[in-house]
Amino acid sequence: MADFALTLDAPDRSWAEHVAHLIQQGLGERGSVSVGLPGESLPDSPRAPGYVITGVAVCDEPEEAMLDLILAKLVDYDVAVSTSGPATEITVRPQA
Repeated sequence: MADFALTLDAPDRSWAEHVAHLIQQGLGERGSVSVGLPGESLPDSPRAPGYVITGVAVCDEPEEAMLDLILAKLVDYDVAVSTSGPATEITVRPQA
């Protein structure tokens, strides 16, 4: 069983929901995706408008196979995969 931490650097909530849907399509019935609500930013924040939304993808299959399925659905996005210890994190951003 594999768990992937998700970080979506999203321009808006619908974009994040679309990306979560693409990941779910990749996993099919072998896994599920859940994303949280966007955090609030202060009005004077120097960061560009948008949200950072976190979530998790949980799979019933080996990690390598599931990661390949997820990444195949995200070819049109800027994706970074990092591993620290037993956890694999997938960060998705719109392409520049």
